Amino acid sequence: MAQYKNMTPLPELNAIAMRYPEKTFYLGQVFNNTTNCYKLVWLLALLSLLERDAAMSLRLTAIFNEMAVMGWHPVCLYRLSLGRQDSLQNVVLEIREACGLAPNARPEAIRRVIEGNPAAQANLNFLKNYVPTRFLMCKPSCIHRVDTSIFETFTRITDFRMSSP
Repeated sequence: MAQYKNMTPLPELNAIAMRYPEKTFYLGQVFNNTTNCYKLVWLLALLSLLERDAAMSLRLTAIFNEMAVMGWHPVCLYRLSLGRQDSLQNVVLEIREACGLAPNARPEAIRRVIEGNPAAQANLNFLKNYVPTRFLMCKPSCIHRVDTSIFETFTRITDFRMSSP
């Protein structure tokens, strides 16, 4: 970890941190204590979806599909573990067994297979019980310091998760 303390951040990131210090600080705090990869994979999936389509709202199923796409190469190609408690790697391996897709498949092909496979969708559905709420609430002590919109967002996600089939 000491090697990262001496690294100089990109100038673009410095500009963002200077302009929105409270927002970047709290986002950085999300990754302080990570034992599993779900936080990082969740964030990468969100960024990937926003990069491809700047929609104002994202469906949870699309995020979960993208999480599987993001986890594909680390799990299938490089045979990395996402964490002892992280179930995403098991789902990715089950999808690979069911569809027979190559470990080095392109993300577009992985995405098509996952979106077209109801069994894969059902396997990824378990994520709604963990990822959205845990990602937003990983630092609950910060909520009172930011603003009420984070708490309102968490409440909406929790309500949505409970009402989703």
